[in-house]
Amino acid sequence: ALVKQVCATTISSGRAQFRLDINGGEEDLRRTIALERILAPEAAPESTIVTPDSASATTPKVAPPVLHYRLNPS
Repeated sequence: ALVKQVCATTISSGRAQFRLDINGGEEDLRRTIALERILAPEAAPESTIVTPDSASATTPKVAPPVLHYRLNPS
């Protein structure tokens, strides 16, 4: 049971975003997703790439990883 909890945070036309609480790390999740071949990794859209601005660059923040997947066309 890798996933302890899942919550849909955003659902829109053709896209959905979920927050997961998992047992393990990012690589464990990637391997588990790859097993079923239902989802395929996708590059992050430009709008979701976050770069620190000058004000926040001095205060490091730990953000959870954001993984992007799409339904695997089978």
